Amino acid sequence: MKLVAESLCFKGLTVMRVTTPCANHCRFCSAGTKIVHNIPFDRYEAVVERFLNWRDHQNLVDFPIAPVQLYSLAQMPPDHLRRRFELCRRGGYEPLPLQINGLGFRPDDELRCLLIEKKEAGFKQISLTFAGPSEMHDLWCGRKGEFDFLVRIAVICGEIGFPRLEKLFLTESSWTRLPELMDFLDRISGEVIREIHTLSYVGWAKFLEKERIHESTNEALPERVRKLAKLDGLKTEREWFSIIDQGHIDQEVLNVSIMIRLQENNLEWIEETDCEEVVEELKFRRQEAWSVLPPLYRLASAYGDRNNDCLYRLSELRHLWLDRFARDSPTLADQVDCFYNSVGTVRK
Repeated sequence: MKLVAESLCFKGLTVMRVTTPCANHCRFCSAGTKIVHNIPFDRYEAVVERFLNWRDHQNLVDFPIAPVQLYSLAQMPPDHLRRRFELCRRGGYEPLPLQINGLGFRPDDELRCLLIEKKEAGFKQISLTFAGPSEMHDLWCGRKGEFDFLVRIAVICGEIGFPRLEKLFLTESSWTRLPELMDFLDRISGEVIREIHTLSYVGWAKFLEKERIHESTNEALPERVRKLAKLDGLKTEREWFSIIDQGHIDQEVLNVSIMIRLQENNLEWIEETDCEEVVEELKFRRQEAWSVLPPLYRLASAYGDRNNDCLYRLSELRHLWLDRFARDSPTLADQVDCFYNSVGTVRK
């Protein structure tokens, strides 16, 4: 049997800042437990600029630097938004649409002013995520009235010419009701792009494996749902076993980004330490963790299910199997956590 790739390829740097709590409690939240940190924007901006200057000095090509902020963009002052857009431009990072889910409820006049302000600050598109029709969406998002709030936002966007990206989740519970949801959303005017996504194995969605679609569900999808569904790279666990057994694993699955999550306990270290040292430190931590974790074919043999007809991307299966490995090997659980959640603190 051919061994799968045993090395990592670092493809960029992400600097993350989380300063504003989310008003939702989504069962599928990719961030999991939400912890906010008091990181002033000026210091965040200075950190990103330091790494941009370091990258340019090193003449690194194909090495994007992404200034990521969770939950807070809708509440960020226009000047900060424009400065962040400039950081994205310099970093070679395409800014995501304005994520509006989790915004605190407010009346229509305030919503209109806020949306106009964000559009004028430079956002080209607003993102609205729906877990299902009305009551299903509210249940999944943990906030009564959330669906109606998003609909109000969508209506105002249509009125002010703010293009919408509508993301619909495809689950075992929702797939039969997606046509109903699509019919409702079709009645809202305005420019819109609509996508349908499966749940990723990350954050709170890790605990929703029963909602992962089966091969039979995929085959039964209405054509209008299938046409919008982002199913590239999805195979059943059974199919992935066959590929792994043959040793046909694309090295690309091991491309990773260096992650810096700014927190009160690491901000000064990152500000004061040479950028090269920070990058090498974080690369070392992930490589060290990776070096003691089992290769993919061993994970599959020990923790996989050859008969499972649920659909996954290979990166999701690797994460699932490593979580099972961590439960069986508590002494190495920290290494699994470090590989997926390195936050940029000094190695003890």
